[in-house]
Amino acid sequence: QSIAARYIDAAEVYANVDVVAREEIINSFVSAGGRVICVTGKGGIIGGKIIAGLLITAKRLGSDGYTATLLEAGTDPNIKKKLEQAEGEKNKIEQNFQQLIRTIDSLDDERKQKGLSPKKEEIYKKMELAKKEYSKGIALAEDKIRKLSQYLNNIENKGSISAKYVIYPGVKMRIKNAEMEVKFEYKSTTFKYSGGNIRPDKYEAFEIERDINKEQKKK
Repeated sequence: QSIAARYIDAAEVYANVDVVAREEIINSFVSAGGRVICVTGKGGIIGGKIIAGLLITAKRLGSDGYTATLLEAGTDPNIKKKLEQAEGEKNKIEQNFQQLIRTIDSLDDERKQKGLSPKKEEIYKKMELAKKEYSKGIALAEDKIRKLSQYLNNIENKGSISAKYVIYPGVKMRIKNAEMEVKFEYKSTTFKYSGGNIRPDKYEAFEIERDINKEQKKK
């Protein structure tokens, strides 16, 4: 579900919910369905590629050496994969359904013209039942696709990238369908999607910091 570590260095990390690093994430591939958080200790995300369904936040994003760092928020790779699978299943059902309809139509014509043998009549009835099942299967697949698409759309609208102290040039960001390459330093900034672009705003990660501080005090 979630992964907590002190350092993540030259690693591949996958979590359904959150990834929390107490010090740094360096030159790694990190994928989280929820948040990627690095706001204690050194608090740096440097190099590599970070993907989060909701939020990426750190004290520092990138480095003063302009290390290439890719950040993508507002997308969940697991849900995207499930959506692709659901769409593939629906296409397969529809193909089989169309083949079944053609066979039923052929038997129906024969049935009207000269009647069907008892064996073919039995096959015809079974195909009519299968037709109903295929229709149900298509409806269920469409409902699944709709729900997954809605979920992805919701997290895209919530996706944000935050730097408590600084985000350096060399960082490339993607939120929803917008991309931005950082050309100069931003201080204490949260980046959000707005009107087809990624726009900077005031830093908004204090609630997350409070939660982590509470957890650390309990430990």
